[in-house]
Amino acid sequence: MNLKRVRKRDLCSLIRYLNFYHLSRDRIHYFSIRVKEELVKDLAKIYEIKEGEHDVSFRSTMTALPDFRYRMSDGQWYMGDQAVTLPRSRKDCSRQLHIVHRTTVLTF
Repeated sequence: MNLKRVRKRDLCSLIRYLNFYHLSRDRIHYFSIRVKEELVKDLAKIYEIKEGEHDVSFRSTMTALPDFRYRMSDGQWYMGDQAVTLPRSRKDCSRQLHIVHRTTVLTF
């Protein structure tokens, strides 16, 4: 499977998102300088990839990973039925920090 109609930079965006938010141990390394066929092989280890007429679906073989769909007509990624914007660079990745304000008791 070579996914000719999916651009390499779109695959890199998916891998960047997965590496930053979901894959803690089994990250895909050096994805920006590797050839596209190697990236597809690495993604095939964690996703079942099916090419349709108008889209490519990535169904997770691991329970913790979300499923994705790439629509080729407009180059948009979908998580479920909702359109998502995947990061184009490492600077676009951000962790969400939630601070809860409540009373705290210190005991010495």
